Parts: sequence; structure tokens; C-alpha cells
Amino acid sequence: MAEERSPGSFMTQEMIHFVCETSVVGVNNAGRTPHPFRRFVWCCLFLAGLGVTVNDVVILFGEYFSYPVTTDYSINFQNKVTFPAVTVSAAAARRSGTGQTKHHRFNRVTSAGWEFA
Repeated sequence: MAEERSPGSFMTQEMIHFVCETSVVGVNNAGRTPHPFRRFVWCCLFLAGLGVTVNDVVILFGEYFSYPVTTDYSINFQNKVTFPAVTVSAAAARRSGTGQTKHHRFNRVTSAGWEFA
């Protein structure tokens, strides 16, 4: 007969496994140490580091959003626009040893009826 576990014990076991196997520095050390005082010290060090990190992030965002935002834009409508000159040419393609150009698939597509002027 299989032993039934309560949901609380499963979650506790999963939390213990997570704390011991996580890559978060300080948390895994607190989970692995058997001594309660060392666990307390690791938890304090982790919380102090987390506090300093949160403080720095809050200061950074406060500094970033303290600068004024100036936005200036203008829209110019033109009735006539010149199209930029674009040239597609395979004349300068290098020849490979087989006698085909480097871009032979492109040449097949362009010679199949598409014209680029």
C-alpha cells in the first residue's frame, strides 16, 4: 500500500530541495548547512545583499525618471517624392569553377521574366 503524503509535506520537501539545489548564492549555502547559526548568518547575508540590490535599483529608476522629457516632432507632407536610384546587376558577380556565377539562383529568377529597371 502506497504511503499517502499531505500536500504540505510535499511542498515542504520541494522547498527544501529547491533551497539546497538553487544557484542563488547564499540561499543554497543556507539550505546545505546543518548548523542553525550558520543558516541564520547565511540568511542575514542574503537578505542584506537583497536589500542593497533593491535599494540601488530604486535609486537608479528614481534618477532615470527625474530627468525631464522633451519631445519635439514635425511632420512634413510632400506631394512628390523622388524614388532612390537602385541598381541590381549580376555583371560584377565572380565566376566559380563550374562556370556559374556566384548568385546563379538569383540570376535564374531575374531571367525568368522579372525586370528590374
